[in-house]
Amino acid sequence: DGDVRWARLTARRAELRSAYETAARKAGRAPDDPDAAAFRRALGDAEDEVEVADVAEHLRVLRLGFQGAEAGPRAQRPSALSSALRAGVGPLTELLGLSPAAFAENVAAEYQVRAVEESVDTAETAAQHFVEAAAEANGGNPQPGLSTGSAEEALAAMRELAAQRLAAEPAV
Repeated sequence: DGDVRWARLTARRAELRSAYETAARKAGRAPDDPDAAAFRRALGDAEDEVEVADVAEHLRVLRLGFQGAEAGPRAQRPSALSSALRAGVGPLTELLGLSPAAFAENVAAEYQVRAVEESVDTAETAAQHFVEAAAEANGGNPQPGLSTGSAEEALAAMRELAAQRLAAEPAV
């Protein structure tokens, strides 16, 4: 019975790994993307059906993000997540605080193992620089995914993406 369950678990892990790689490839994601590393780590740590189901949910959220990034003008009303992904604010989300993995460490330890290194002012400044650089690169137009191109909108997109990544972290 235990061997059969372990074989099913191993097969499900392989299925999820393949599904992630396919979705990431279709979305043009790099293999060393931070989401890829977090997904592989969570999948490797999953030791039972419940944990694998959490990883499958993580994949579902990531796929929604990948589809939002690809949807472009076909989308009737883009979600906040797809807008954030289209805007390309992913790397800036690290300025908002702990990564989902670091936050999960704090939750698991039940005390602060990891501390936030940057202040919120840095995220606001980075958002301002981001929209200015995007406007310059886009001939004065806002970055795709940001309708107004304001720093506040970029910061809101950063927050949305950070919240989605945190929600998708299986250990949280």
